[in-house]
Amino acid sequence: MPFFLNLFIPRTPWVQEIDQPVFNLFEKYLNKSRSSALYRLAMRVFRYLFNRDDVVMITWTQWSKEGLEMEGFRDVRVVPPPMRTSPRKIDNEITVGFIGVEYQRKGGDIAEDVMSKLPRRIKKVYVGKSPRRVSGIEYHEPMRREELLKLMSEFDVLLFPTRGEAYGFTALEAMSMGIPVVASNVDSMPEVISDGGLLCNVNDTRCFLDSVKELVNSPDYIMELGARAKAIVAQRHSPSVVGKELLGIYRELSEYE
Repeated sequence: MPFFLNLFIPRTPWVQEIDQPVFNLFEKYLNKSRSSALYRLAMRVFRYLFNRDDVVMITWTQWSKEGLEMEGFRDVRVVPPPMRTSPRKIDNEITVGFIGVEYQRKGGDIAEDVMSKLPRRIKKVYVGKSPRRVSGIEYHEPMRREELLKLMSEFDVLLFPTRGEAYGFTALEAMSMGIPVVASNVDSMPEVISDGGLLCNVNDTRCFLDSVKELVNSPDYIMELGARAKAIVAQRHSPSVVGKELLGIYRELSEYE
C-alpha cells in the first residue's frame, strides 16, 4: 500500500514517506495514465497536503526524487530504507531464484522462460503466483517473510525481470545476503542494483538468459558481484547512517513547532 494513502492528516509538522513518483504508482500499479481524471485529482490533493513549509517528503531513490519534483513537490529528500546484512548459504549446488506475486508486472513469464533454458544441474526456484507449471522448476506459493528469507538465503542468483517497480525491496534483501541480482533496467532498479548485479532491458529474455548463464558458469563471478552487492547495502542502507539522516530531518522540522 503506498505510504501516502492514509486518512490521517496532521496539523503539526510531519515527514511523509513515499517510495515512488505518483505517476509510477498510477501507471505501473493501478493501470491509470497521467491524463486520467483520477491522477489529476490525486495530484491536486497531494500537492496541497505535501507542499507545506513544515512538511518534508522522504523517498528512497534519486530516480523517485526527480520524478516527484517533476510532479511539483517542493521539499523531497532521499533517505534509503535501512537494511542489515546477513549471510547466505553456500554449497555445491547453484540455485537461481525468482520471487514475485504479480505475475505480469514482476515478469514471472520471463523468469520461467529463462529457467526452462538453464542446464539441468542448476536448481530453479520460483516463489509466487503462476498460471503455468514448467518442468524442472520448483514452485512455491507466497510465504511468510521469515520463511521467504530462509529460502532466499539458498539462492546464488536472484532473477528479477520486473516490468515496473517502485523500489524492488526483494532485490535489496537479496543483495543484503550477498546474492547478485539480474534485473530489468527500469524505474529505480539501476540505482538500487548499482554494481551489485547485471541489468537487462525490459522483456529482453535473451539478455536475462545470457546474464544468468554468465553467472552460473562462473562461481567466482557470483562471489565477486555478491560481495559488491553486500557492500552497497552495508554502506548505503546502514541503520545507523539512515537513522542519523532521519533524526536530522526531524530536528529540522521541530523548529516549526
